[in-house]
Amino acid sequence: MTKWFLMLAGAAALAACSAAPPDDRPAAGAATSRPACDGTLRVTNSSTRQVHQLFFADSALSSFGRDRLGNDILSPGQSRDFRADGPGAHDFRIVRQDRSTSDLRRANICTNTQVVITNYGIEAR
Repeated sequence: MTKWFLMLAGAAALAACSAAPPDDRPAAGAATSRPACDGTLRVTNSSTRQVHQLFFADSALSSFGRDRLGNDILSPGQSRDFRADGPGAHDFRIVRQDRSTSDLRRANICTNTQVVITNYGIEAR
């Protein structure tokens, strides 16, 4: 009887050790809770000065791209939504009414979907 008990206990212990741990990764094709990055971002002017030009482009490029405001201005307290040409890191430049500029480099628009202009510069949040 003791022999059978030891054999059963040994088999149970062996089975417990060989069981694969649970896989926490989502199954292939399963939806994740985080939406895909579509390049949409909101620019808010929290400064006390008007912004007359806004440029942004992929950080891999050598320029800031075109003026996204065109003939418009971004007054203090205003926000405006934009869509970048693609996801990832982007460089930003603003030109204020007095022609002073501020730059923001390598802001990831997928993790920081809001760009805030302050009296001290530009922040990605």
